[in-house]
Amino acid sequence: MKLLSVCLLLSLLSAAAFASDTDYSSRGGEFAILKGIRLNVGHLAFKEKRHVEAAGKPLEASVFGCRAVVTIQTRESVVSQGSEWEDLGIEYELIVSPDRKNEIHDLLIDDIYRYWTHPEDQVPWGYERGVYWKDQSYLIYDRIAVPRLVWFDGRVVQLKFIRFLDDKKSGYGAEQGFWEKKIRFYDGKTRLKIEYLNGIGDQFMKMYGQGFFRPHD
Repeated sequence: MKLLSVCLLLSLLSAAAFASDTDYSSRGGEFAILKGIRLNVGHLAFKEKRHVEAAGKPLEASVFGCRAVVTIQTRESVVSQGSEWEDLGIEYELIVSPDRKNEIHDLLIDDIYRYWTHPEDQVPWGYERGVYWKDQSYLIYDRIAVPRLVWFDGRVVQLKFIRFLDDKKSGYGAEQGFWEKKIRFYDGKTRLKIEYLNGIGDQFMKMYGQGFFRPHD
């Protein structure tokens, strides 16, 4: 069993080195929903359709099982010893749901709008919700370091940590490491990031007034 685990980890490391920013939507079928979502993972397989919840709204999702090698912190900083980091094989679920009625999109954009226009109301989670735009494309996130969800091109993307492939290992930052290093969002050739934009308030309000934040047909 130990030899099998070692072999699996080695195969994941090898695959990860060659799977950078792969467009799995080209497989067609259930994978078509991944259009524009590029992944650097060692394994990806469709699992099932599933009813999920995002921002308090019910959605029907396509769930994919994936495995990736992610650098995580395995020991917190201690003055005498310092922090330790390791590349560990991790299993996740990538959960992608069509936002058919644009409910999630509108909820997030409206929260961001209310946050900047009425900060005294303290809109729940408003300060953690943001939008990144470039050219004519944009992406919305709910929390920046470890997103609860990302809205992108008419879809809601969520991530769930399942387990460390070596059950004797553990650590911190498994989900954050995936969001930072293993997934990329592209609208055509335009890369959209889960990133805070300086001066977003005034610029957001101007673009909101111009009707920029409307989902694609």
